[in-house]
Amino acid sequence: SSNCYYGLFQIETGMGKSTVLGVKPDNFDELAACVGIGRPGSYKFIDDFIKYKQTGEYSSIYPEIDEILKRTGNIILFQEQISEICNKIYKIDLTSADEVRAAIGKKLPEKMAKWEPILFEKGAENNIPEEVTNLFWSICKDSASYLFNANHCYAYTSLTAITIYLKAKYPKEFFLALLKMTKHEQD
Repeated sequence: SSNCYYGLFQIETGMGKSTVLGVKPDNFDELAACVGIGRPGSYKFIDDFIKYKQTGEYSSIYPEIDEILKRTGNIILFQEQISEICNKIYKIDLTSADEVRAAIGKKLPEKMAKWEPILFEKGAENNIPEEVTNLFWSICKDSASYLFNANHCYAYTSLTAITIYLKAKYPKEFFLALLKMTKHEQD
């Protein structure tokens, strides 16, 4: 029932709930992916992730990028994946790769603009097809300010898992706590 999500952190309503209903996670990493993809920038990839979850198939981007993104179905869900792609694929030093991640993660247009030509230059130097760099950069721009960093996502997912556990194992106490919290609800 759709009501069974009341009180569950990050998956009670909205995109978080619809993501979990579609993906039906079986483990902690899949639950974390649901929390990560249930964001405005990433949510457009939900059908791709559901297909990946059900079949193990994903659309290839570029072999070396595929290797980095394989555990998330070739979808960039975490800011750190941007840093790793910049460092390992485009050969951008780690400090600079983290600057790219931060510019994208904080949606700083002037800093993002600085890195775009550098990324394309590094792509050409490393024989990465321009269409791959175009795709990577467009995903980065589309995801700006919506991607979790992995630590944040996994911390949120821990709270999600704890609320699921408490609701399943201690329903009376769980619902009593929810009722006590209703005084803080606007609706």
